[in-house]
Amino acid sequence: GGYTAEARWLMRQLVLAGCAEAKVGFAIHCSAQAFGITVKSFPDARTVGRAIREGGLFGLLQIGWEISRAESFGTSSDGTTHRGITVESRHITIKAPDYRDSKSLEDPEQWKWSTRLLGVERALDHTADRQHAGMVGIARDISEIYTNSSLSIRYHDMLSWQDYYSKMKFQVMDHASDGIKAHRADGELKKRIAREDLGKANEYRLRDDLERYMETIAAIPEKEINEQLKIYQNLTFTSSATDKFQAAVSVIRQRFGDEEYERLPAMKQDIIDLFIRGGCCAHKDLNAFKYGTVKMGKYWTDPKYPDRPAPVLLPNKANASTINNASSNSAAARKATTSSQRGGIKAAELAGALYHHNNSKKGYQDKFVFAFRETRKDRYGDHHLGKDIEHFPDTSNTRYQSYSYASAHLVRYHDLHVELIKDICSAKTAGDTENHVESNVLKALHCDSTYTEWCAMAIYGLLVSWIYLRIVRESNSGVPINLLDTVELHRRISYFCMKISLRPSIIFDLDYPETELTLDGQPVADRELLQTIRLQEKELPHLRGVISALFHGCAEGWIRFTPEFVPGGPIDLLSPRLRRLLHLPAVNDGNEGFLGSWRVKTKAAPNISPENFSSRERCQRNDTEAFIEALCKDEDHKYIRKLVRSREKEHGHQDFGKQFVEELQRRAKEAREKVL
Repeated sequence: GGYTAEARWLMRQLVLAGCAEAKVGFAIHCSAQAFGITVKSFPDARTVGRAIREGGLFGLLQIGWEISRAESFGTSSDGTTHRGITVESRHITIKAPDYRDSKSLEDPEQWKWSTRLLGVERALDHTADRQHAGMVGIARDISEIYTNSSLSIRYHDMLSWQDYYSKMKFQVMDHASDGIKAHRADGELKKRIAREDLGKANEYRLRDDLERYMETIAAIPEKEINEQLKIYQNLTFTSSATDKFQAAVSVIRQRFGDEEYERLPAMKQDIIDLFIRGGCCAHKDLNAFKYGTVKMGKYWTDPKYPDRPAPVLLPNKANASTINNASSNSAAARKATTSSQRGGIKAAELAGALYHHNNSKKGYQDKFVFAFRETRKDRYGDHHLGKDIEHFPDTSNTRYQSYSYASAHLVRYHDLHVELIKDICSAKTAGDTENHVESNVLKALHCDSTYTEWCAMAIYGLLVSWIYLRIVRESNSGVPINLLDTVELHRRISYFCMKISLRPSIIFDLDYPETELTLDGQPVADRELLQTIRLQEKELPHLRGVISALFHGCAEGWIRFTPEFVPGGPIDLLSPRLRRLLHLPAVNDGNEGFLGSWRVKTKAAPNISPENFSSRERCQRNDTEAFIEALCKDEDHKYIRKLVRSREKEHGHQDFGKQFVEELQRRAKEAREKVL
């Protein structure tokens, strides 16, 4: 016979522990031999892969079961480009039981808000329409898996993709326009589903009078039918005569639904309409900081103060050659100068590329770690070794707060950075020579204006940014902080930044209460860094002005990216009953981290499919094995095994490749036609 459920569980555990699929049989053989157990057959790589995919489908079955019992849930998503292909990650946040606790399983009052991984999948692009279609595809997949299962039969319930959308009450994503547009599309679909559901009974009654029913359908304008087809494109309808009839039926139901909706009490209308969007707090911090650095850069170019010394120019190698060799008034030199960058951000980026490049073959890498660790120990003693992370902050990759941390590092250990680069350059085989990046970083380290910007960014991180992200990433017994509980914080942060912008002198006033200098009202976490900057104030005449400009820009950024928290805004209008249905994760770390995990995994296993990877991670992260143990029976295992085999025939990976090439050719054809 086939392998038992216990054997399949063992296969999944071995793979999660790091064993390659093709080596699982060998690992079982060695373990059995060590314990004196005789095993007649061992699973091959294909069987192990099936066991993994079974775990992934059990994870979707689990999510379907949880949604069927939920009053509400929310989704979060994010996308990136990996090896030239768009990749989307999705999670849901829902109240779920502890499957290892029988009391929790039986009592929904004990269920806690949990974040469940849906998975990662490739997409043709990251447009709003594609994101919306992907969300509907997930809804259809989960609902079909659950509704067709024996688990659904035992619990006497069903889950349609329309039910999925009706219960989806919130979304969390970044602040990009495509995400906002996708949220609107999901909201419009939710509204239509709700109206159709309300009008379904009246539409059925109208069918009793067939002649009147057909007259009503015939009277629907073609425009309304086409609009309905467009809304449901790639969902249930296409454009055939049958689909047009179904679209007409939907229009009738929506008309009746509009009438029924108006007769509902206001409280029920609010529950039906509830669909709120929250922006990721980490992205809010990132965007506000960017606003601040742009404002800080403009400080040096204010025409009212032409004598302000701008930070040193940090051109790339080609631009530097042009600037040095061409006449200063030539068009080439002007273009090279204009296209080159300067300032603390650019210098921190170059330092990250030099010390901790995202390509492990470039830059100093471990050379920096070893040399800096020993030099720092000699200068400050062993007690200082735990003060900073081993590697330089990762400005060479996209990492939250990496530039403020890099600025703090460059300020705190300024002299060590200069010595380290000079020592490494002197130790080169070719003699005391600097490459272009080393030369630029040294120029920045010797530039007072660039150093001033580093000080300002370090101050902002110390007093605002690092504190803010720590607050929004806190959790209560494993439950992430609810974005709805951060209203006071977000209303206060822009005023706090503006206070420091108007009075930067309070940072250097030793008599000013330290607890009023920080966003959380606590003592400064890194007094040594603050003291380092305070001691250099007299040597940096523009420090207060740059701090003022940075905090002013950040205040504007916070106002721009916190519209949901304004008095009278969408969060303020929520009643206590509606708030009970919502738990918006304050940050989108789940999706950000999962996309990073996918990128790392594909380096070690380049041919792994998104389905295989998602199945592994979904089963582990969602505690699916506990769900299987608590609720699933033999018939459920048979159902999932059969489903895995039926899906193997679909060849999803190959189908995507075909779709991608067709889409690429279509766009190329459209572009050529526009040129002609």
